[in-house]
Amino acid sequence: MAAAMVRRGYVVVAVNYRFTPPHSFPANVQDVASAIAWVHRHIPRYGGDSERIFLMGHSAGAHLASMVGADATY
Repeated sequence: MAAAMVRRGYVVVAVNYRFTPPHSFPANVQDVASAIAWVHRHIPRYGGDSERIFLMGHSAGAHLASMVGADATY
């Protein structure tokens, strides 16, 4: 998926997060939120636009992305 998006001109950032178990919730959500904040601050260095960030994921990753995107407390 990432290679296809790069070919279309997107800047792709793949992130990871701590798993449950052994880590406790909300460590995994906080990891994703921290990664998004990092991308927002640094993406211009890589040719991206910090005002146009698209979140996606698969399975638990999609759930975590939606939690962060829907809840400003993260």
